[in-house]
Amino acid sequence: MERFEIRWVANGDDAWQLLSSEMPDIFITDILHPGMSGQEILRGLSANKAPFPIVVSSGYEDLSGIIGECRNLKLSTVYKAVPITELIKHLEAIADNSDS
Repeated sequence: MERFEIRWVANGDDAWQLLSSEMPDIFITDILHPGMSGQEILRGLSANKAPFPIVVSSGYEDLSGIIGECRNLKLSTVYKAVPITELIKHLEAIADNSDS
């Protein structure tokens, strides 16, 4: 199994600042967190045509509005109660698809 290097930030503003200086292989965000919301981050990434896959982790069941706004992104979703083993499988699948 390939290992992931994880960068953790405390809020949306810090995430946006990090995204301004580094390009991740995969970006994971929630919709609600302190500072800039996940939705605002997604809109910014969409406007900048981010080339990397993005995983939205949310407790919301219907993310169709947010996903619809960001059609040009490589976007997928997982629900907050996802077991870590399932999240790792999800990330590995994304990484495998990015390599092809």
